[in-house]
This record gives sequence, C-alpha cells and structure tokens, in this order.
Amino acid sequence: MDPRNVSKDEIAHDQALVARIADGDQEAFAALYDRLATQAYSLAIYVVKDGRAAEDVVQEAFVNIWRMARTYTTERGSVAAWAMTVVRNRAVDHLRRLSSRPRIVGDLENLIVATPHDEVWASVARSLDAETVRGAMSSLPVEQQQTIEMGFFQGLSHQEIADRTGLPLGTVKSRMRNGLRKMRARLVGEERRSAR
Repeated sequence: MDPRNVSKDEIAHDQALVARIADGDQEAFAALYDRLATQAYSLAIYVVKDGRAAEDVVQEAFVNIWRMARTYTTERGSVAAWAMTVVRNRAVDHLRRLSSRPRIVGDLENLIVATPHDEVWASVARSLDAETVRGAMSSLPVEQQQTIEMGFFQGLSHQEIADRTGLPLGTVKSRMRNGLRKMRARLVGEERRSAR
C-alpha cells in the first residue's frame, strides 16, 4: 500500500484504529498490523537487507506503535506514514547496533571476539581458549556476567536488556562497559603470562 494512494475513508479508518489502540484495544491493533505489516516488512528488509532482522525490526516497530499510539497526531501525517517512520527508525537503530556492538563469531568453545576500533583486544581474544574466557567471565560480579551474557550470547541491545531486567538503561550500559573492561584486563594479563 502506497501511503500517497490512501483514500480519505482509509485515513479516517486508520486514525480510528489508532485511537482504539491508544485505549488498549488489541483487535484494533491486530487490524492495523494486518493492514500495514506487508509494507512495514518491505521497508524493513529494504533497509536492513536481512529477512530475520527485518522481522525483528517490524516486531519492535509494532511494539513501539502500540506503546506510542497515544502520541499520534494528524500533524505527523497519515497513520501509514507515521507507522513507516517508526519502522524506518527501528531499522536504522538495528543497523547502528550492528556497527557499534562487538561481534562474536562461533560458540563459547571457539570464541573469537572482534571489537571495532580495538585491534589489540581483538588479537588477544583470538588466541584465547574457551576455558580462559569462562574464567574471566566467572571472575565478574553476577550482575555484570548476566548483562554480558544477554548482550553477547543472546544478542540483545542495551535497551532490550533494560526492558527485560527492569534496570535503567544507564545501569545496563555501565555494567556492560565495566564488565568488559574487567574481562579485558584479566584476559590481557593471561595473554602476557602465557607469552613469557
């Protein structure tokens, strides 16, 4: 559906759906999803270039639409245009997370951590075995271990971790950053000891 080819009746119908969604009407939400899902997926896959990621983007976008329905105003344009803006923003956020998040290749037994902008850490990490990594992880406080596991092994963003745990976003970021710094210090120390 091209938002430019939407009739006045469809615009009014979509606005009524959003008003009902703002009141918690799940049937209205399902109707809006059915109406816009194909267009949303097409946009998401165009931006992220990955089918599974596009599905996740659409799901996140519609969760946002559900949560933000009360904030919709006609000044934002048609409901379809507003919804596609939400999808686009989620897709761009997904790409940003990919470009800024350290990547893990392989499983814990064959862990290779590649951290952008940090070649020293990457080269040290490549030479580590899984037991050393487990030891470094186990030396962390439990809350830092959990945050790192959720971020790296479950692939959750900082915001997703905050949503799941009920912690403030800043706390999640601090735990992740501090935990990774501690792990890095320990792993670099291990590497230096083994090089002697």
